[in-house]
Amino acid sequence: MWLFLWCISSTTKEIERDGVTWGIVLGNKPLKRHELAEPFGVSERTIQRWLDDLEKYQYIKVTRAPYGYILTVRNSKKYTSERVDKNVHSNKDITKINNTTTKTTKENDRMRFMKKNLQ
Repeated sequence: MWLFLWCISSTTKEIERDGVTWGIVLGNKPLKRHELAEPFGVSERTIQRWLDDLEKYQYIKVTRAPYGYILTVRNSKKYTSERVDKNVHSNKDITKINNTTTKTTKENDRMRFMKKNLQ
């Protein structure tokens, strides 16, 4: 699971192939097992097991390259713009604008000083 989440957060781009959105991990940079094992503090064997499991259940696609593995994430949805937080209010429906201004305390003090000295 940790490796899968890392893959999603490391997605740099998304492409669509055959109706499936694939997240490109680190711009298709080939990664060696020891590079993947280091951030998690696990062995290369554990990383291999995680990769096998994630690929077996079609969460990721692993492509062997001469200098490591190229990872892509199925349906990563990292860059989906359709995410809407229902708890956040938008100002787009505001039709009346309040144009009144208020003076700060500093401005009020300056105005009082000027009035006092002009009298």
